[in-house]
Amino acid sequence: MKSAYKSIFLGLSGAMLALTSCSPDDFPSINPALQPVAADYEDKIDISIDEETNTVTFKLNAPGAMPVWIIDGKTYSTTNGLQKIYASAGDYEVEVKIMNAHGLSDGSFYKTFHVENTIFDYDKYLAFLSGGDGSRQWRFDNSAQGHLGCGESGTDGTNWWTAGVDEKASMGLYDHYMTFSTDYVYNYYTGDTPAIFCNKGVTRYEDYPNGADEDYNAYAEDSQSTFGFEVVGSDLYITFPAGTAFPYMADNTLYDEPRYKVESMSTKQMVLVSDVPGVIAWHYIFTSAAQEKAFDGFKYNSEFNLWTKGNITDWTFWYAPGWSQISDPQYNYDGTTMSFAFPEATTDRWQNQVQISTDIAINSATNYDFSCIINTSCDMGGMMVKVQMDGDDNTFFVADEVKTTAYEDCIYYFSDVPGFDGNLKIVFDFGGNAANCEATVRNIVIKDHANDDGTVLPSEEPEPETPDVTWNENAPANIWRTGIIETVNFWYAPGWNQIADPEYTINGYDMSVSLTEATTDQWQAQMAIITDLTTSADNYYDFKIVFNSSNDIAKVTVKLCQEDDDDNFIFTDNIALTAYEDCTFKAIKVAGTDISKLKLVLDFGGNPANTEIQMTGIVLQEHEKDVEWDPTSSANLWTSASTSFTWWYAPGWNQIADPTLDVADNSYSFVLPSATTDRWQAQFAIETDIATSADNNYDFQVTINSSASFTAMVKLTMVGNDDLYYEAATTDVELEAYEDVVLSCPNMPGLDISAIKLVFDFGGNPDNCEITISDIILQIH
Repeated sequence: MKSAYKSIFLGLSGAMLALTSCSPDDFPSINPALQPVAADYEDKIDISIDEETNTVTFKLNAPGAMPVWIIDGKTYSTTNGLQKIYASAGDYEVEVKIMNAHGLSDGSFYKTFHVENTIFDYDKYLAFLSGGDGSRQWRFDNSAQGHLGCGESGTDGTNWWTAGVDEKASMGLYDHYMTFSTDYVYNYYTGDTPAIFCNKGVTRYEDYPNGADEDYNAYAEDSQSTFGFEVVGSDLYITFPAGTAFPYMADNTLYDEPRYKVESMSTKQMVLVSDVPGVIAWHYIFTSAAQEKAFDGFKYNSEFNLWTKGNITDWTFWYAPGWSQISDPQYNYDGTTMSFAFPEATTDRWQNQVQISTDIAINSATNYDFSCIINTSCDMGGMMVKVQMDGDDNTFFVADEVKTTAYEDCIYYFSDVPGFDGNLKIVFDFGGNAANCEATVRNIVIKDHANDDGTVLPSEEPEPETPDVTWNENAPANIWRTGIIETVNFWYAPGWNQIADPEYTINGYDMSVSLTEATTDQWQAQMAIITDLTTSADNYYDFKIVFNSSNDIAKVTVKLCQEDDDDNFIFTDNIALTAYEDCTFKAIKVAGTDISKLKLVLDFGGNPANTEIQMTGIVLQEHEKDVEWDPTSSANLWTSASTSFTWWYAPGWNQIADPTLDVADNSYSFVLPSATTDRWQAQFAIETDIATSADNNYDFQVTINSSASFTAMVKLTMVGNDDLYYEAATTDVELEAYEDVVLSCPNMPGLDISAIKLVFDFGGNPDNCEITISDIILQIH
């Protein structure tokens, strides 16, 4: 049995909470003496424009104060860092008021800005939406405050109400996602919840023709439609045909004429607003990031869930406060969720039993998985879950005590438990409940353990990833390859009786050993490799070695220590070897110690006779210290450098005019108007007066954004000598359309270079390829 039972708490679920309605918030009372003076903040407003996407960012740089952005005479938003796409070229203005803890400024001021371009070409937005091949998936960003909101018509839809993180988890909309293709095909996927989440007033769905008293889920399946773009005034819209599925159907108008204003869009985030003129505006935040989904039981909608195929044959209650039975509690079952209301308190186990009999046949030849989600409105220190045979209380899968916390989802499950021959019955005992306690049980799953529904149990989740480490045995950073192996010693003692040393070979930096005699215990087959290497207590180290053995060995010991003092060691650990498989041992970010002569000890005690072992890929390196990548830092040598620029732009190897270069604050932008086909046909170089030294190590980073996907090349070299270059920073870079691609090269061994040159080659670019190079960092490590 893998897991007899576990319960997992997921925080407030909203399963038993009323949905928040949309209505205007009250403004705080204003103290005129402490109101902010708008004019004092006029020079604290930054308005920046991304001319590639026509995105304008409005920001107030004043801690403790909040901006009120007024656009076209309407209080549009109070978001600091508001982004808004202006689709048409022209001059615009925003009125600004300031709010602080004491109220709203009694004055305002205006800021003007100019948008250079009108959006005629939607290619960049298609690339954002589609990922280039239609595989990019967009879903509600349930991790963001305000991923769903509403407000006054003509605003960004956030000034009345915004959803908190995961607030709508109980409605299933976080399982849904959308894809968009470059040929304007739109796909909607309902995931594990085949329904559209609807505002209570929507009346366009067959199962709710009159709407509902509260927001509801209307049945829906995966669907396909089309989409398009439209510019109206200065706004960019995504439009769909009538009836197109969308993650939240807010209004009949949006069902009949679906159109969503694009507030901002990138490869990772999309903010949309829908507006019912004069009535309400809705706000949506979507993300293309993979969803980090907590374990919430086995998949309810899986084809393997026997619960959804069976029937409840009987409900039986025994509700007995003080052991005196009273009327059955009120209950409801909608096919997914069971709801119970317990008006009277109970004090003991079994005083509040809910017994559910079914026609689901269980058999003793099969092992089963089970899960359900329990939510109670009161803390319960010892409710019981019993999953058993109907008609025989002594034959059961489990009978477990479960602790619940008020309004928190408790995930109860068991896995791989032997079955019985009979029908399934589930007993929930809420004995010990407080008066007026309510409870829900939802998403019950019972399935054959052999049928994999894709669920990863918490105990089976992958181990946390180790810190990012680059393992390059040929790199200068590999200390192991800078030293000399002076001697190799053995203590080979089957049965604790030392015999002749085994044969071994050293081939460059690879080694092998032949153990002809079996050993039974640790330390009976020791191999010590003594070097002239030193380590320091001031550093952390990474170590790696790859073993390949002709036989299984249960426990091989690996130890790095002082040659003549085994108690002075960096680490000692073990690894199991599987015959003829590469088995990699790693020790990452282990604290160093002062060692004057390093010894690598390998103990193969427990080896079978005639075992051949190869050791390859040894790396010993200082662990990379955390690098602060701040392009504005005074440590960044690039910020104070003098720069000049050179080109060699030669489509078909025929040099043409240099592209026009825009330079601003460590950012270099240009358009390559003509396509090239080969490497080196589109070279751009930045020459500087930065000098580097072999006495230092360096960190290098650069960000590249291209309007097309292709392979570029970066080379960090010397002015006047292209043969002297930083290896790590001389590499191919795979560009993705409109994605910021960051090349990071920390802790590079320094070179004596009198003047640094940074070369980019965009050979292979398509026509009219837009390139932006930004945030270049070169600093001493």
